[in-house]
Amino acid sequence: MKYFFLFLAFFISQKTFSQNKKKLDSLQNVYKNAKHDTTRILTLTYIASEYRNDKPDTCISIAEKVLEISEKIDFEKGKANAYYCMGLGNQLKKNYKEAILYYEKALPIFEKLKFNKNTENCLKNIGRLYLNQNDYSPALENYQKCLKLCEKKNDKSGILECLYYISHIYYQQNNYTSALESQFKELKIIEELGEKNKLSITFADIGSTYDAQGNFPMALEYYFKAKKIADSRNDKSTNMRILANIGHIQYNQGELDLSLENYQKYLKLLEENNYKDDIPYCLNAIGCIYFDQNKQDLALTYFEKTIKLAEEAGDKKMVAYSLNNIARLHNKQKNYPLATDFYEKSLKIAEKEKDKYGISYSLNGLAEVAQNQKNYEKSIEYAQKSLQIVSEMKMPLQIGRISNTLYKSYKLNKNYEKALEYYELHKLMNDSLFGVDNTKKIANIQKQSEIEILNKNKELAQKEKEALEKDLKLQNIEAERQKNANLALEKQAEADRLLNLALHEKDQRKQDSLRSLAQKNQLEADNFKAKGLQLKAEAQARETEVLKQKEAKEFQQYINYLVVVGLLSVAVFAFFIFKSRQKEIKAKEAIAEQKEEILQMNEELNTTLNAVEIERQKSDKLLLNILPQEVAHELKETGKTDVRYFESVTVLFADVKGFSALATKISPQALIAELDTTFSKMDEISTRFGLERIKTIGDCYMACGGLPNANKTHPFDVVLTALNIQNWMNEERKKNPDFWQVRLGLHTGDAVAGVIGKTKFAYDIWGNTVNLASRMESGGEVGKVNVTEQTFEIVKDYFEGDYRAEIEAKNIGKVKAYFITRLKPEYAKDELGFEPNEKFNEIIKSL
Repeated sequence: MKYFFLFLAFFISQKTFSQNKKKLDSLQNVYKNAKHDTTRILTLTYIASEYRNDKPDTCISIAEKVLEISEKIDFEKGKANAYYCMGLGNQLKKNYKEAILYYEKALPIFEKLKFNKNTENCLKNIGRLYLNQNDYSPALENYQKCLKLCEKKNDKSGILECLYYISHIYYQQNNYTSALESQFKELKIIEELGEKNKLSITFADIGSTYDAQGNFPMALEYYFKAKKIADSRNDKSTNMRILANIGHIQYNQGELDLSLENYQKYLKLLEENNYKDDIPYCLNAIGCIYFDQNKQDLALTYFEKTIKLAEEAGDKKMVAYSLNNIARLHNKQKNYPLATDFYEKSLKIAEKEKDKYGISYSLNGLAEVAQNQKNYEKSIEYAQKSLQIVSEMKMPLQIGRISNTLYKSYKLNKNYEKALEYYELHKLMNDSLFGVDNTKKIANIQKQSEIEILNKNKELAQKEKEALEKDLKLQNIEAERQKNANLALEKQAEADRLLNLALHEKDQRKQDSLRSLAQKNQLEADNFKAKGLQLKAEAQARETEVLKQKEAKEFQQYINYLVVVGLLSVAVFAFFIFKSRQKEIKAKEAIAEQKEEILQMNEELNTTLNAVEIERQKSDKLLLNILPQEVAHELKETGKTDVRYFESVTVLFADVKGFSALATKISPQALIAELDTTFSKMDEISTRFGLERIKTIGDCYMACGGLPNANKTHPFDVVLTALNIQNWMNEERKKNPDFWQVRLGLHTGDAVAGVIGKTKFAYDIWGNTVNLASRMESGGEVGKVNVTEQTFEIVKDYFEGDYRAEIEAKNIGKVKAYFITRLKPEYAKDELGFEPNEKFNEIIKSL
């Protein structure tokens, strides 16, 4: 009976008219010859089902007859089947409310009779109908009831179907954490069923959920997994979707040209394959790109096309998004009344559709318009409402964007304390997603400088050959020299301007940023000057060679002439010899002068190159402060880094307790200084035991052992690091009882690590190992090192520890946790058990 009516619909659609008629005739004969009312009722039910697809009205009419007979004899099964057929008929006629009503009448009867499969089908159909009407709460309720039934009888195919729709509903509700939880359960069922054909769709769904959260590295990881499977199966539909999603990430990372290229390809494929429902989304995305490229007329055209198609399709959310974009356009053009009008229209639709993200976006847009109109109080009111929504939804990209709006409004309203608070939040969100460094640009400048020097050396080695094309080369070199001289002047002027701005800027962060930009421009100016000097030196050298060749040629001409006129008098001959020698002497003097000038220019060039080398060394140091040495070297050599999989690493999270309390007692500058001292000490300890500091997130510190170079000692290294951090904290609290404390959490497992991004990047790690370590930290206690069972089993022979409890880890389940207190006495160098002795070190070295 599984999917009986779906199968029946397929069956009927594949048969000829004569076959259908034959079957109906057969059923009618059974009905006429039936001796029992129950047999007649069931036969009529099958006849009603036969008419369901082609003639839903006939299906409903026969089902009403079935209901009438069933009520007369009080036949419960007949009543339920009649209600179910009436629901199917109305569902096909798109009378969704009537269909739900009949399904809900059939449902309690099926439940009473314990017809589980019929009950499941009712729940699925009700859920699907509510979903079609964007009524997510009752849709979710019915699918969750159906899921419990499927789990009870271990129907994995049914479980998978329910999980798919449940994750889809959570996504539409912007509940991305629950959506991911359901999607990872889908993955597990798919693996158990061995249905690899469904993997690419689920991977793409997970990527979309991470994308919506603003977690672009994880989104890309799952998109590429989906693409690999889709390519192997020639799955055009999934590939099209991934193409659009990658374009979306490129847009968010500011790679507008690449994003536009992908969206245009996607649009072409949608039109070729007649995917009408997705075209509005694609048109809206292209409009956003044109907007950011300042092509306002093109942007408006695409937004208006989107609204027209979305209204035809009944996609109200997309209508709202495009109205928001038109409002942005008017805001940029300073037409504030019109911008407000479009934002308010969009807000009404989003509220009606219960679209939290859409509500937040419209509110932030209204905040930006109010800010531009210098109505800062109103701007702050809108933005605070918007921030509250995205904070509940845990969307860091949107939190960062709205925090920036609040920062500007508070600053313009001269509330500098609040402005600083939201500036820090904006910076924290951006750091967590993209990183804050321009190290890649610095690396590229260095690489370009080295390439130019190498090419110049090659040019000098081929000097004799190039001299044959002396005239043209000299012209080109002079033009290039002049170009570099102009560029150097421009960069120097820009550097001076930025330094001047830095001197007058009171905001320390902006001042540091301006100085950094000035240094970068100064470095570029020095490079251009160096290149100009090199070109000038080369031109001088070429001119010298030309002069030598010219004098030599003239001298040879004189010799030839003397041979021809050998009969001339000795006096005339002597005269010419004298003149030629005079010219030769002058030529030699000119050459000597040119050589001296070249030597002087080479000295200047070496001085400049030394300055460039000093700046390169500074850049190297900056790069190594941000990235591991191996990763930084790879980035310098190739301009990119590969994401790597590590089979085993140990992750440490340390979260400062008392940060908020201390923040109320001291100034922000003193607070940051205290935090900097603490993190610097943690860096010192982590480095001593060979850990790689990954990042700091607010008052949380993250480090990892076992990467970028894999090793077997990382669990011991990280545990020792945690114990020594705790010991240092304890010593500090003896000096100052108000000094903050720290929670420490560790876990050992596999992870993916690397640098993702093209314009903003940072070295990071991802995977369940990171999540579990974070859970250990948040579920730990101050003054103690909390570790998972996996870590404890590895180190228990060398460290003392106690089992504490099972901790509930979100999205993972219960996890056994242990407290590690110290090294065992036989392996400790000190009484407290924080420093390892030689015996321990020898054992660890042998691993």
